Amino acid sequence: DVRAQYQTNYNWAVASLNTDSLGNVIGNSQNRQINADFSFDKLYAKSKFLKKISTPTPQNAPAKGDKDMKNPPNGKATGKDADKISPDDGGKGKDGKKDNEPSAAMRALIRPLLLIQRARITYTEDFTSIIPGVRVQHKYLGQAADFSRPGFDFAFGMQPTTTWLDKAAGNGWITDNIFQNQQIQQTHKIDYSGKVNVIPFADFNVEVDVNKTITESFSENFKLDTFGGSFRHLNPMRIGTTTMSYLPIKTWRDSEGSYGPNSSSNFDNFANTRAILSSRLGQGLHEDTSTNSGFTDGFGRYQQDVLLNAFIMSYSGQDASNSRIIKDVRSLLPAPNWRLTYNGLQKLKLFKKIFTSFSLTHAYKSTLTINRFATDLDFQNNPEQKDLNSKNFYSTFEVPDVLISEQFNPLLGLDMRFVNDLSARVNYKSSRNLAMSFNDYTLAATTTEELTLGFGYRIKNVKAKDLFKSKAQKEKEAKGEGKKKKPENDNYFDFGKTIPKHEWNIQFDFSYRNDATVNHILDQRNSLATRGMQTLRIAPSVDYVLNNRITIRAFFDYSRTKPRVSNAFPVTNMKGGVTLRFSLAQ
Repeated sequence: DVRAQYQTNYNWAVASLNTDSLGNVIGNSQNRQINADFSFDKLYAKSKFLKKISTPTPQNAPAKGDKDMKNPPNGKATGKDADKISPDDGGKGKDGKKDNEPSAAMRALIRPLLLIQRARITYTEDFTSIIPGVRVQHKYLGQAADFSRPGFDFAFGMQPTTTWLDKAAGNGWITDNIFQNQQIQQTHKIDYSGKVNVIPFADFNVEVDVNKTITESFSENFKLDTFGGSFRHLNPMRIGTTTMSYLPIKTWRDSEGSYGPNSSSNFDNFANTRAILSSRLGQGLHEDTSTNSGFTDGFGRYQQDVLLNAFIMSYSGQDASNSRIIKDVRSLLPAPNWRLTYNGLQKLKLFKKIFTSFSLTHAYKSTLTINRFATDLDFQNNPEQKDLNSKNFYSTFEVPDVLISEQFNPLLGLDMRFVNDLSARVNYKSSRNLAMSFNDYTLAATTTEELTLGFGYRIKNVKAKDLFKSKAQKEKEAKGEGKKKKPENDNYFDFGKTIPKHEWNIQFDFSYRNDATVNHILDQRNSLATRGMQTLRIAPSVDYVLNNRITIRAFFDYSRTKPRVSNAFPVTNMKGGVTLRFSLAQ
């Protein structure tokens, strides 16, 4: 199922009469979008054979050799299947063909080829342009009388290029007033994503997705720079941002670096990788003899292309000696993320008598973000020149920082309910955030780990007073001995509603969280913990539903926070009590 859309907008802003020599302002916008949905499960269903392969075997299907209504002992079919199968057709249907189920071997061989069930691809692209200084007089629908200026191509979303502007100026469409200083402005946004749904076997679902968004704005002055001169493109500036799904999982686990506590082996690798990238970027150039540092002349230890490539390659686990070098941040490619869920354990014969529900979850999500990249005017004026202070070449774009966010949410998540009304939850999350600044050459690394455990138990039809009776007393009452029972009315304030009464809901929650932020500075062999804490929380509670109007709750909540830095102090909080809830809601 594919849907495509194309939309445009065209506008004309006429100059006021006292400034008509500066020209009019025209603008347009363009949006194009494609969405494609692929339902492979419906495609497989077109084939009777593949449909049987992709359909799970019924759990209650009779085993081979079992007696059933289709093959009764007397050889006569009965019930609703009597018209489909008769003892004389040898187990064949009305069409005379055998309707056999695929064998287990056939399922095992073909089922892996039918893993992909659904997929979706979306692509959206937006453009806008604003062109000032246009001195064409409009006649009909924002066009000149002969419809040649600015043309139907512009009216229907064509984005003007440098060539188009030069041609427009050559045809006299652009004002020659040197006091026209309004800039040409253009924006461009691309957003694309893909998602695949994979089902290896029943109740096991895998979702894999990838996405990228890049937004750019371009501005320049297109005008006569002097009286009688020629049109020039002055101060072209491109500014943008990009974010995408990423995969730095190879460096997820870090170890202590070469210079003591808080140091990082990943950061050490990043620092050492710079020399490899300097050699590759400066291939054919000589080593910088002025510093005698092992770096190529013009691509020193703090040159931006060296830093950017070394950081991305080091923290994504790539081999710096042969991986693709990035010279334009817009060419970065996204990587897949995923989410796994399994909900079928309680359906297996072995576990039916243990669980009423069972859910397993695992998810990985990571993004790489460049909040700002901007044209380096020094590079644009002369790509071969060097910075007078650092002696390094300028880069195509100035990139102040790169952010990588990575999280297992959760790494492992279990939600179980047993047949005896006992429930249990286990959730382990972990995350990492890396913010690399190319201004002060500092990496702020934040890591977080969180473990949550929860247990619950529901007891039905047990009155509070029965909890304090001895076993012998309960046995006597069960035999009808002892005090004669009085009729009791449990419908206090019941108002005719019927919901569970004398129900106990026991909960126990435990959580542990450990997070820390450490600043690593290049070439200073010093890593400093700037923030972080360990938090422990224990929270048991008991809810007693007396009836549908009154609930009594007893709880206790304990939490303790231990900081990782010396300018903070531990904090312990405890609270507990009993609450009585009376509800008037219908």
